[in-house]
Amino acid sequence: PGVLAQLLGEGLVDYVAMDVKGPRFLWPATAGVEGHEDAMSESLRLVSRFPVYEFRTTVAPVVRGDGEISFLTVQEMSAAARLVVQATGSDAHKYYVQKFVPRKDGLLDKRLESFPETPPQLLQDIHQEVLKHLPNTQLRG
Repeated sequence: PGVLAQLLGEGLVDYVAMDVKGPRFLWPATAGVEGHEDAMSESLRLVSRFPVYEFRTTVAPVVRGDGEISFLTVQEMSAAARLVVQATGSDAHKYYVQKFVPRKDGLLDKRLESFPETPPQLLQDIHQEVLKHLPNTQLRG
C-alpha cells in the first residue's frame, strides 16, 4: 500500500488494475503469501481512489488445505465481491470476472499447468451472483 499511496499522491499513474485473489480467507493459498491480508485490504481501498482503475478476479483453481484442487466457488466469489465493497465503502467499481487459462511456468503449483479452463457455466453462475454486490461486473475471457 505504501507504493500505491505514493503513486496516488504524486499523480504518477493513469490506470490501475488490481487482482483480487478471491475471498480474504483464501488469500494465502491464492496469492502464495501469508500475513499480508491487512495490506491487501488497504490496497483495495487505495486503488479505488485512483481516477481510473479496475478490480478483477480470475476464477482460478485453488489448492485446498487437503491438497485437492478445485475452482473458486460461487460462494467464494460472492465473498470476494463483498470484500471489495467492505474495503472500499462502495459498490460502484469496474470489476471483471475472468476465466482461468492454464499455462506453463509461473503458476503456484505445477499441477495447475494441466488444469482445465474455467467452465463457462461456472463463470455465468459467478457473474450472476457477483452482480448482486458489484453491479458493474463484467465477464472477461
